[in-house]
Amino acid sequence: MSINTAQSLKKEGSQLLLDKKYEAAIDKYTEALDLEPTGTLLWEIISNRSLAYTSSRDYTNGLMDANKLIDIAPRFKRSYLRLAQALLGRQEFNDALKACDDGLAIDSTNQELVKLRSKIASSSSAASDHSYTNSRTANSGSSKLAKYSFYLRAVIMVHVLLYVVPGYNATAFFRIMICSLINNIIVIGAHLGSPTASSGAGMAPDMGAAQAYMQKLVQNDTTRQAMQYIMYSVIFAFSKPFFLALFPVITIDGWWFAKTLGIFYPSAGKVLGGVAKPLVDAIFKEPGQTHVTLDSLASKIQPFNANVEVMIGMFLIFELFTPYRNFITLIVFWNFMKMRYMLDPYVKHSFVALDGMLSPVVSRIPIVGGLYPKLKAYMATFVAPPTPGQSSGCTVM
Repeated sequence: MSINTAQSLKKEGSQLLLDKKYEAAIDKYTEALDLEPTGTLLWEIISNRSLAYTSSRDYTNGLMDANKLIDIAPRFKRSYLRLAQALLGRQEFNDALKACDDGLAIDSTNQELVKLRSKIASSSSAASDHSYTNSRTANSGSSKLAKYSFYLRAVIMVHVLLYVVPGYNATAFFRIMICSLINNIIVIGAHLGSPTASSGAGMAPDMGAAQAYMQKLVQNDTTRQAMQYIMYSVIFAFSKPFFLALFPVITIDGWWFAKTLGIFYPSAGKVLGGVAKPLVDAIFKEPGQTHVTLDSLASKIQPFNANVEVMIGMFLIFELFTPYRNFITLIVFWNFMKMRYMLDPYVKHSFVALDGMLSPVVSRIPIVGGLYPKLKAYMATFVAPPTPGQSSGCTVM
């Protein structure tokens, strides 16, 4: 029965995708995947969701789904197509071309890949011509920022180990959050430059340039996520040490540290990879996988973080009934989660899953069972999209 339901959800999602209702299509495909379909149906749903993400300019999620598809079905005709499409959206032309070549090495008759490769080649050439005069400065700056970011992540990893040292956890926790804060600022700078850059050298930024910069920041999924985790780091940097709050930082920065260690220090990356591989395989390997790759782990980070953040929010509520309560952290964090709910589909899905667990239990409790639906309806008004003419309920946006 679940396969038939997954098939029908896929069909609904495909129609929404054709109608360019990308967010609704993504929700349908996610619902279908929650039913754990297998075989070709599973591949098609992941492929379609990757396309929906890429079409909505959420290239990171599109890339993650494409990598997951390659891990489980490298010979599926659209696996490398989806990867190339997401990489093209991110303007990573060389990697997109390589994805096409990898796919054509498996199936040289794949006309979709042939056409896309031609498009990427022309796009790459145009981008190269357009940015020729600034290429040396940009590459040099990006390289330096990448190295600074790597060192900050190394500091984070060291302090994660120091966190468990008695008497040092408060210091380690604070430094982890500050390094994460600085690193996310670097990520935004690497992608968009400084806010003053759009106004020209030596000129003060005008309001139009600042507004355009903020628009780019929000529209780019990488910088949008970095902006959110800047806020996250600020919230917890000045709170008491909170072990659960470390996980969203550890997962993102730990993944990138592992990814870039082999670039800056290949021998160290090889040794660490050999040590960590058996443990990672034991925890994360799925049926059909020969081994777990970093790219396949990437697809698990956002849903994991979304679940952890919802758990943190619930923990802060429960903490109100203890002597350790902190009203300021609670209020600021739930405003942060309001923004996350509006911007991240994984957070929305985590709340839906939490509601699915709570509703059957709460409904049996006298009085509380009647109040719970009203509370849900009231909370929904805070994240409802504004009607035309109204201001947005999201203060950040």
